[in-house]
Amino acid sequence: PALQDFGVVKEILPLYKGNRGSVDRFKREIMALDAVQSDYVVKPIDVIKMSEEEGDLGIVMKFVKGNDLQEIVKRKFFDREYLPEVDNFVAKKMVQVLFGVMDLHGGGLVHRDLKLANVIDTNNGVKVIDLGIAGVQKGAANTEELDMFTEDRTKDERTTGLAHLTPPNSPLGTPVYSSPELLSATLPNDPRVDLYSVGVMMYEILTGRYPIDYRKADSSDKSLQELLDEKIKGEIVAPNLFRNDREFSALEPIIMRLLRPNPDERPQTAKKTAELMAGA
Repeated sequence: PALQDFGVVKEILPLYKGNRGSVDRFKREIMALDAVQSDYVVKPIDVIKMSEEEGDLGIVMKFVKGNDLQEIVKRKFFDREYLPEVDNFVAKKMVQVLFGVMDLHGGGLVHRDLKLANVIDTNNGVKVIDLGIAGVQKGAANTEELDMFTEDRTKDERTTGLAHLTPPNSPLGTPVYSSPELLSATLPNDPRVDLYSVGVMMYEILTGRYPIDYRKADSSDKSLQELLDEKIKGEIVAPNLFRNDREFSALEPIIMRLLRPNPDERPQTAKKTAELMAGA
């Protein structure tokens, strides 16, 4: 059989199989994937039971040949010497990511964990993966069943841990990519949280840094509260300042708008963001 005929199986890690939150997250991803029609989002083929154990499920997804953007950026632009190539890469790949985000939002969903590691680059464009903590937009149609598994936790219930990884039971995504309103759980199902994450991804590709790092000066990890406080302040070094007076990126104004703490001051939709990038 041809390579494209193969599927891959994603299953719950043994450590989390007995955890209700992890099982619910997995069920949420199954339903979220099934609800979206997009050339830019990896879709499921089937759901299978891995064993007789309660909640031991697997998602069979079409095999996607490619590498995640995090690995590609690390390998391709480790020194960021040829800046026009970096800018072209951002413009091409991130517009495709925005097409996937448009389709998710059009289906009433919010990804809530967009990051370079959750985007696969293939010969047919990028594919957004991992909707395990997808949220449901308020009033979205055809999402009632999915909404049963959407838990909007309060600030006091937030999970602590490494801010560059997704906590297993958290609806908050990967904190270093998360918007202030997602981290604080004040507007966790607002589509604009995904646009903030797109801004972080663009900033990271252009500079090799996070706009607000999860590490302190002594290399220890910040707490989520410390990270949130810095994101609310929004004091971010403009990407072009890392370019040592070389060729500036025309994408900087868009990135800085996407990273504004107040979601009302960001581009309001993925479509609008893509249009701004096309005009840059």
